[in-house]
Amino acid sequence: MKFYCWLLPLIIPFLPLNIFAQHLHIDHAPGQGIFVDAPGKVGIIVDSALVGAQILHSKSTGLELKLNQDHGIWVDSTGLNGIQIERTKEHGIKILRAHSNGIDISQISGNGINIDGAQRGLDIAGINEGMRITGAQNNGITVNNPFQHGIEIIASGHSGAFIRNTESQGVDVLNTGASGVRVREAGTYGVRIEGPNAAGMIVTEAGAQGVVVDASTSHSFHSLHSKGKGAFIVGPDLEGLHILNSGLQGVTIDSAGADGIGILAPADDGITVTDPVDDGINIINPGGDGIHINGAGSSAGLFITTATSTEPSVYITHSNDDEFDLHIGGDAKIKADGKYEIQLDGDNAIADAFFQIRNSDGALPFIVSESGDLAIAGHLSKGSGSFKIDHPLDPKNKYLYHSFVESPDMMNIYNGNVVLDQNGEATITMPDWFESLNRDFRYQLTPIGDPADLYVAQEISQRSFRVAGGSAGLKVSWQVTGIRQDRYANAHRLQVEVDKEDKNKGTYLHPGVWNDEIPNN
Repeated sequence: MKFYCWLLPLIIPFLPLNIFAQHLHIDHAPGQGIFVDAPGKVGIIVDSALVGAQILHSKSTGLELKLNQDHGIWVDSTGLNGIQIERTKEHGIKILRAHSNGIDISQISGNGINIDGAQRGLDIAGINEGMRITGAQNNGITVNNPFQHGIEIIASGHSGAFIRNTESQGVDVLNTGASGVRVREAGTYGVRIEGPNAAGMIVTEAGAQGVVVDASTSHSFHSLHSKGKGAFIVGPDLEGLHILNSGLQGVTIDSAGADGIGILAPADDGITVTDPVDDGINIINPGGDGIHINGAGSSAGLFITTATSTEPSVYITHSNDDEFDLHIGGDAKIKADGKYEIQLDGDNAIADAFFQIRNSDGALPFIVSESGDLAIAGHLSKGSGSFKIDHPLDPKNKYLYHSFVESPDMMNIYNGNVVLDQNGEATITMPDWFESLNRDFRYQLTPIGDPADLYVAQEISQRSFRVAGGSAGLKVSWQVTGIRQDRYANAHRLQVEVDKEDKNKGTYLHPGVWNDEIPNN
């Protein structure tokens, strides 16, 4: 039996609403399943059917509508899916230039739209809102196995897709040949999803990008109050989420029940945001992770560039000061191509610490106090060292520097003055810990006021030593040095001469002072 699709706009208004369980059921159409061209108002209206429209095995597009004066498709209160389309050769649904919404679906017991195996799941261009779906009992949109894009919306006057209060996911797209969702030139939001009971959007195994949004005048992707993840993108062949030329925020996610954005195993970038006027990504109060990126390919999981404002490229804040604001798992490495600066404040494990680094053993090898004190647990290697203070004689206009005293040994220096007794001798007592800390003692003695044949009469033993050889009452200046022998020094003895690493051979630590001159041996 031939089915004359062009008669539908004339026949449908005169059919009783409960004539079939499915309001429209078309199987194996030789061309388009349904084709509606330039109706006076709405292309198709379906009210209170079990399935709004079911189209199977069309050789071309499942459902094509042109030049609608109002909605392209208006489906209200179906028992199961609003629209169900399976295995069409080209588009699942194609809508061109509707004056109001491309698709308006509300109060559906099943999925708002269920499309399986089309070349493109949805292709919508030149309308006010690309899709408006409210209150579906299951997913707002389900698209399975399209050969190209799961959903494509171009040049909508308002939102590309507006989905509200679905019982399950707002959008569920699986195994696309190209992008999962593609929206271009939306008048305001690229994709807007509010209050789904599960994830706002799930895109799985897209052949190209998971979600592409280009040139929306407001938010590119806006997800509010999801009971699950705001957006969950798994295994795209390219970027998980690609946003270009957003008028305001590239991505806004508010009060997600779980992760704000979850991206698993992209072959290219997890998220790409280019030239937003306002925030590239803005995530507020997620129930789980704000952004969760797992297994980025050879490119970066999160790449941020061209920050033109004075605000930070990434701003992270936490209401609980006892929790981490940034957690990097595994061996963390941070690289800065230019200036690298850290400013931290607040409570720390060390009461007066302003900034600290904790190692894998839980120790703190690097601590800076609020007053500027620096504590380092290991070796400090430097080109030179000094103190810098206000000059004592001209503190307002000058600095004073003194260099450190350095040695190839791990040496300690002790000195003082002593007055010889009536026998021309004196005993000098050192601290209790002196011999535990030091070994290999060396001595210097200098008489003050008169010459003398001073000598060390008894070397250090039981933390004291004795000098002699001068006259009674002679003042003597003394100096003792020792080499550290504490456990840390013995375990980390300084290597004085070390070969450079292979990658650094032929280079200088301070190339400006060498000018390729080889020093004389």
